[in-house]
Amino acid sequence: MLVISLSVFKVILCNVIATNGIEIGHIEKQVLSLSQNNQLLKEEIAKDTSLSQISPKAIDLGFNNSGSITSLSLDIPIALR
Repeated sequence: MLVISLSVFKVILCNVIATNGIEIGHIEKQVLSLSQNNQLLKEEIAKDTSLSQISPKAIDLGFNNSGSITSLSLDIPIALR
C-alpha cells in the first residue's frame, strides 16, 4: 500500500514539475519579447529626442535660432544679508 501511495505521489509531483517547466518557458519567452520591445522603444526615444529631430519641429512651432545671447542682470543682490 505504501509503494502504491508513493508511486501516485511521484506521478503527481512529476506532472506538477512538468507543468511548471512549461509555464517557465512561456514566461521566459514573454521576458525576451518585452526586452526586445523595450530596446526598440529606447532606440525610438533616442531618435525622437535627438537634435536633428527636435530642431525642425521647433522651427515649425515658431522658435528661431537668433544666434545672440541675452542675459538679465540685477544691480541689487537677490537676498539681502
